[in-house]
Amino acid sequence: MPGHVVGHAATIRLTPAAVVVSAADIAAELRWEDWVDDLGPGMNGWTVGAFYYARWGPVGISLPVRGTCQDVATPVIGSMGRFLTRLTAVQSDGPRVTLYTGGRDARVDERERHTFRALASALAQRADLRARLGDPARVRRLAAVIGGEALAWPAPAVRPRASTTVVLTAMAELGYVHPFGRPLPGDVLPAKAEAVRQVCEHLGRRPYAQGLQISAEQVGATFEETYFGLDPWPFASLSLD
Repeated sequence: MPGHVVGHAATIRLTPAAVVVSAADIAAELRWEDWVDDLGPGMNGWTVGAFYYARWGPVGISLPVRGTCQDVATPVIGSMGRFLTRLTAVQSDGPRVTLYTGGRDARVDERERHTFRALASALAQRADLRARLGDPARVRRLAAVIGGEALAWPAPAVRPRASTTVVLTAMAELGYVHPFGRPLPGDVLPAKAEAVRQVCEHLGRRPYAQGLQISAEQVGATFEETYFGLDPWPFASLSLD
């Protein structure tokens, strides 16, 4: 992980079977099948989150762990150095394996955290991508670009118009969403004209769209902003043959 690391933060190694986290010669494996996109209290699993939450927002990168994953990772958490161990113990939202404590630019932190989270989510859900972690050349290419080409998760409009919200709802109902927030390199997208036509027809049948005047141009603009016009995650070394 790029940036300034305090104490003995953990290191990670991505393998086809698991994420291996280690600190002070102690290692643990977090299995891909235990990945959870939205990890809450009382759940079992692991995910990617911030190192801590400052007044100005989330900082750094960590792997929050719960249940049996917490049991597996506890020796590593206890080996990260006194500062990180104490800070982890007082985190209000539970224990975590610290990877990166944050840099001077919160925007860079955010892009790197979002990119790593998207990568972990894609690997957890796609066995074909995990298998390619066994190819050293692919992994070297991934490591070379993932920091410099990191992207943020697409942010929704702060105050979207009612018509935009309705179009996004219809798009989601028809499956026009990227499962990892952005496309992966090589993803085959449908024809835009056909997608717009389907959403317009769908809106005509949905009660929540009644009374709204939504043109095909508006639907097309929303598609371009939230679906077709998004840059892909920088994972070409894994997702392309």
